[in-house]
Amino acid sequence: MAGKGRVEYAVVDAFTESPFGGNPAAVVLWLGGADADAWMQSVAKEFNLSETAFVSPEDAPSSSGEPGRRFRLRWFTPVAEIEVASENMLQNLQPQLNVLKNFPGRGIIVTAAASPSSDVDFISRFFCPRLGIDEDPVTGSAHCALAPYWSKKLGKHDFTAYQASPRGGKLILQLKEDLGRVLIQGEAISIMAGSIRV
Repeated sequence: MAGKGRVEYAVVDAFTESPFGGNPAAVVLWLGGADADAWMQSVAKEFNLSETAFVSPEDAPSSSGEPGRRFRLRWFTPVAEIEVASENMLQNLQPQLNVLKNFPGRGIIVTAAASPSSDVDFISRFFCPRLGIDEDPVTGSAHCALAPYWSKKLGKHDFTAYQASPRGGKLILQLKEDLGRVLIQGEAISIMAGSIRV
């Protein structure tokens, strides 16, 4: 792919209100077609962030039938593509990462109810050393599993969650059971932009 041009990217800190907090992710606008798996994996390895997202426009109409563009989104860790899945004790958890590498599945979610004085409903941490990420700073996909879990426990559908990694980040969640979806919101700050030579 060398010598074909440049691809624009940004590094965004998601689920935070301040730079260098939350979950850093590279976002690459990919216009070059679908046959670039090896290149995408190489770019993700080069960024060496817990996630690198490749966004490419599609020609299909939106699922609601309304005008507007649809986009395909693919996520990569430095080593693989990801398919889109007490409070004090949790925050101080020191897992044996070499042991976690032997667990089946993508990663391990650990969660607990927040203390009554907290401004969040629950906290969590996410470990996935099998994918080259010892601990993900803030994991939107993990909260797609956590929202239904905490809905049953707390009897509600709207949550504020905190992922208690060293960087930390806050997520606003809304469980839409009738649609089988979890809506995720949070603050984000773009801290870098550039282009990649292809």
